[in-house]
Amino acid sequence: MQKTLQLKLALTASLSGIMVYLNALIVPIAVLFCVMIADYITGMAAAWHKGNINSRKGMSGIIRKLGYFMLICVGIGCDYILLSSMEKLGYNTHDIFTISILITVWLIINELISILENLAKIDVPIPEFLTKLINKLKISVDKRN
Repeated sequence: MQKTLQLKLALTASLSGIMVYLNALIVPIAVLFCVMIADYITGMAAAWHKGNINSRKGMSGIIRKLGYFMLICVGIGCDYILLSSMEKLGYNTHDIFTISILITVWLIINELISILENLAKIDVPIPEFLTKLINKLKISVDKRN
């Protein structure tokens, strides 16, 4: 029982430290996590609706979504290198995570597009303005990259 408590405390302290360090990324990553879950659920529903549920496809989707977090980590690494280089050159930075936020927003938009595609597969009527809006957001983020 004591070891379990120590493990929980260590995990909580580690996650809290990471969250404090990545304060600007907390909300975008939380949103990404939510839309990833929604995309997975709608994807499974679409596969069930079409009668082609495949556990291999489901697992590859989970692995791809884990890769999203690795991509964000790469962005965090790039941000860290840029920020530390700018500080060494004498520029005052305020720990802005530009690259990692752009990556996270881009991934959120991709997930939203995927959710809309999945909903269309289950014959849910999608308002045209919503599809246009999300596609414009994607184009806008792509141009900033």
